[in-house]
Formats: sequence, C-alpha cells, structure tokens
Amino acid sequence: MSIRIAADQYLQNVEDLLPAKVDLFRFDPSDGLPENITNYDALLIRTVTPINPQTLPKTGNLKFIGTATAGTDHVDQTYLEEKEIQFSQSEGCNANAVAEFIITVLYHWAKKLNIELKQKTVGIVGCGHTGSAVIRLLKRLDINYIAYDPPKEILEEDFVSASESELLNADILTFHTPLTESGIHATKHLGGSDWLSRGFDLIVNASRGGVVHEDVLYELHQKGTIGNYILDVWEDEPDFSDR
Repeated sequence: MSIRIAADQYLQNVEDLLPAKVDLFRFDPSDGLPENITNYDALLIRTVTPINPQTLPKTGNLKFIGTATAGTDHVDQTYLEEKEIQFSQSEGCNANAVAEFIITVLYHWAKKLNIELKQKTVGIVGCGHTGSAVIRLLKRLDINYIAYDPPKEILEEDFVSASESELLNADILTFHTPLTESGIHATKHLGGSDWLSRGFDLIVNASRGGVVHEDVLYELHQKGTIGNYILDVWEDEPDFSDR
C-alpha cells in the first residue's frame, strides 16, 4: 500500500522530492483543509493553514504534519503530541533569502532618502538562522550592527547578547524572531510602545506578523517618532490592512 500525502498546492516541486509510489493529493489552502484529510498519512502545509483542535478535530490516519516554514505559531504542537502525530518545521530554509531581502531593503531605503548606511547602526532582534545570516552580510558590507537575543545567550555559551538599552540606541531595528505569546521572552508585540517610542529611522519586520505592534507603529510613524517602516509580514495574514 502506498503512502498517501496531502500537500498545499503552492508548495513547489513536491512531486520531484517524493518517491513515485507515493499517492500525492494537492489541495487549495484557501478552501481550508480537505474534508477527507484524515484519510491521508501525511500533511504538508504553509502558514496559511492553522492546525489545532478546531481546524483538525479528528486526525484519523494522519501520522505526520510538516510545515514549509521556519515559524510554527500556526500549529498547536501540544495537540499533535497528544494525538501522537509527528511534526517538523523547515527551520532556516529561507534564512539566506530573507537576509538578502533585508540588505536590499536597507540599501533601497538609504538610496531613496540619500542616507549613508554606514553611518547608521542596525539592531538585529533575534539571532537565529535568519538573524545570523543578516549579521554575516552586514559584517561583509562593513555596516554597524547590534545583536540582541537574550534566549540565545542562555543557550549558547559563545554568544553574548547586547542589552536592551544598547539595542534601543540603534537607528534601525529589524526583527527576526518566532511569534510566541507566553514565557519570559514572549515576542508577541515585542516591538510595542516601550521600544518604538524611543524613536527609530526605520523599522523592518520580516519575522512574523504580531512581533511588531502595528497599530503603535503606525501611530508613531504618523507622529514622526518612527521615520519609516517596512513590513514583509503582518497580523491577520492573509487579510491586509492598507494603512
């Protein structure tokens, strides 16, 4: 009997990565999970497909769920553990691409406003796969940066995080953290009024929607406290606020 896999239709080249005997079904994530999803052995998704007791009340034959993203806040992993379903994320898969995007954003912004980027300091919030990739490029380009990641400092002896006060003295903040809502280092609205009211030339969020408090960001931008902002992600995706 062949393994049955259901995959988001926008995941590219999945067919080329699977053995020929696999029974692959492509579904449109805008329609939600297929009604017969519990008949499949594995499910491959993106962030647009939340997995929790409400969206997947019955798990049936499912033994594995994988997300083609580094972020996992769309997946209730505790629920999957209870159902004995294995889970995997694609941590670091797009780190280099995002880092190159950030560098492009910085240079585009600086050129448009006639700013000398090497006279600015970039604060990196989160120094995992992506944040570290951004740091490597900033080093090569001789651009000043501040690396901020208190949880990483706890876990890795050779990493020293900047203090919060050092970070908030940067001219630019770029966010590269997961979205977490509990714990001492929760990141939900980490970029909120306490930080943003300090004033920055540029705020960039290419991590997860909700890490930056977008209402606060917009209001401070209107007041001139925040010079510019660029959001590659936003809260309530895929719904979009045009302000």
